[in-house]
Amino acid sequence: MKTQFFLILVVSLMILNDQNFAQGVAISNDNSNPDPSAMLDVKSINRGLLIPSVTTAQRDAIVSPAEGLIIYNTTTSDINQRQNGNWMFLLNNDYWVGGGTGWMFNIGDNIGINTAGPSERLDVNGNIRTTGSMNIDNTSAILQFKSGGINTGFVQLSGENLRLGTNSGNTNGNVVVRLNGDDRITFSPSGDIDVEGKITNVSETGNAPLTPLCYGKINPAGLIVSGTGNFSVIRQGEGTYRIYCSGINSGSLVVATGHASNVNVGASCDNGFIQVYTYNIVTELNTDSFIQFVAYAP
Repeated sequence: MKTQFFLILVVSLMILNDQNFAQGVAISNDNSNPDPSAMLDVKSINRGLLIPSVTTAQRDAIVSPAEGLIIYNTTTSDINQRQNGNWMFLLNNDYWVGGGTGWMFNIGDNIGINTAGPSERLDVNGNIRTTGSMNIDNTSAILQFKSGGINTGFVQLSGENLRLGTNSGNTNGNVVVRLNGDDRITFSPSGDIDVEGKITNVSETGNAPLTPLCYGKINPAGLIVSGTGNFSVIRQGEGTYRIYCSGINSGSLVVATGHASNVNVGASCDNGFIQVYTYNIVTELNTDSFIQFVAYAP
């Protein structure tokens, strides 16, 4: 009878113990039950939880560490957690924590903001805003711009020189200088420079423009053969042409030449146009002729 009672007691305890483990385990000094959401619930008012302490070498020697595995690293005096296949430092006074809208990780010496795999000292996945200065201190510092992961444009310090432009392989890209929302200077891959506006040479006696207001070639019938595209021509009579170009005035500088050695070309300026005459020095009469001209602002 005693033996049967003992067996019943043992079986009952085993059933109760199995149910307790299925529900969770509580380790406490007040005999409280574990929280229903916890498999292990540790409570104390004067003691803490001590996790395994290992060196960095011992940590790295752990075979197939599980995601979420936690250890205390005695080499770096940090708590480490296994996350995304890497050992991560948990928060302490020397590291950052995310603000709830992204992630920040530290892998070795690399800091990642919103990226779990930083490949540089600072790797940011997103926009950057600063209200202060950004200083780059390096004898060959470079600011590289990419499109779809391909190097496209750059600004680089090369010794004492500052270089900017498009990368090798970017055969179609221009370098454009914009002012007040307009493209003012365009550098093409072939080396051409297009300027919207004038270039002046500042000297002690004043400003001398280096880019023309307009230039072109006109045939004897008064038709435009080539030129800047911002002028028009009217043939007013034999050897008489009027060229209209914005910006021309009585102080403009105009150079005009003809094709034939026996033809003289004369030109004068007024507001908005250039008056050109072609004169045959043999017949002493006005004669139609090819004209090439270039006009500068005063």
